[in-house]
Amino acid sequence: MKQKILFINQYYYPDLASTGQLLTQLCESLAKDFEIVVLTSFPSYSVTTTHRKKLFTQESRNGVRIIRVFSTSFNRKNLLLRALNYITYFTSATICALFLKKPHIVVAQTDPPIIGLVACIVHWLRGSLFCLVCQDVFPEVAVVLQKLKGLPIIIMRYVRDIFFRTSQAIITISDGMKEELVKRGARADRVHVISNWIDTNIVCPVDKNNAFRQQHGLIDSFVVMHSGNIGLSQDFDVILECADKLRQQDIEFVLVGDGAKRAWLAEEIERRRLRRMRIIDYQPLSELRFSLGAADLHLVTLRSGLGNLIVPSKIYGIMGAARAVISALPSESEITNIINRFHCGVICREGDAAEIAAAILRLRDDAETTRLMGERGREVVCRYFSREVVVAQYKEFFSALLKEDGLKK
Repeated sequence: MKQKILFINQYYYPDLASTGQLLTQLCESLAKDFEIVVLTSFPSYSVTTTHRKKLFTQESRNGVRIIRVFSTSFNRKNLLLRALNYITYFTSATICALFLKKPHIVVAQTDPPIIGLVACIVHWLRGSLFCLVCQDVFPEVAVVLQKLKGLPIIIMRYVRDIFFRTSQAIITISDGMKEELVKRGARADRVHVISNWIDTNIVCPVDKNNAFRQQHGLIDSFVVMHSGNIGLSQDFDVILECADKLRQQDIEFVLVGDGAKRAWLAEEIERRRLRRMRIIDYQPLSELRFSLGAADLHLVTLRSGLGNLIVPSKIYGIMGAARAVISALPSESEITNIINRFHCGVICREGDAAEIAAAILRLRDDAETTRLMGERGREVVCRYFSREVVVAQYKEFFSALLKEDGLKK
């Protein structure tokens, strides 16, 4: 009989949030070897449907049992309303989790940050093993972004300490992030590094003059793309400044995605009259290879101070699409380490628009170097960061955790 793993995260298929997409792929792959149950909320895109009025629903998809529980769906830009979304999901998930058959392992991600408390309760009352998956370091990210201060920070750090003391294992996505967690009190022997990934069968090299370019009138242009969340963590000021410096060049800046700063960014593009810069909606995962592949070059940025607190997972999709990347990140970031190690892009100083603009022009004028960078990225992602490779690491990890627990008993 398969051993049961319960995953708890607010986002899951069909949500477009990256944590939801990654968790969906992970759970569907693990379902071959484990009994997988996901405790999640209703899809955020369907906030107006009657599903939002239900306390919970159940469905099965690709071998995974999905339980969706009620939560409010207020605008995430308002901190208090966003907190209410978290609290209602937390309350519904707690009640539901206690009525489920005992899992062997309960896995909580940090979206929302307090959701690990549900896993703690299941661990305390049911005796399940508790594994925490950290996609970022909270609440430090919120502190850097000035989204939290005062008492909420103290409370969140207290909650995190509970997770560190209670969990049997912590998974994080980079060596630098592990160092940050250990620095903040996690036991080094309990923290394991398993990177994020891209499905290299879905995101693969395509002709850059594909339907996406044709649809958006980009056939004859050199395209510099930022793909993914248009949120608070990314440095869009430097991208705007870079586009301003290159406004006389035949270079199109294309931003594909959505997020908290999209409206502001659209206003800035209009205010600065950046006619060669545009925003395009998120693309479905099945179409992602065409949008990523339509770029000649990709940009990855982060706000200062976030170097080891966040790993922009868009890098794996860029590499999967065999495209070169310009990184404008803190020197200690995981992306900087990947580019330094595998020579699949160019590293610029964070916040330095002049250096980024010069790098864009240099790579535009050296098509062969740009192509080789992209090809190296594809080779590397297939070897180290593909869905098959990383899921195998998760399978080995969970099997070892269950075996160790069996030996103790």
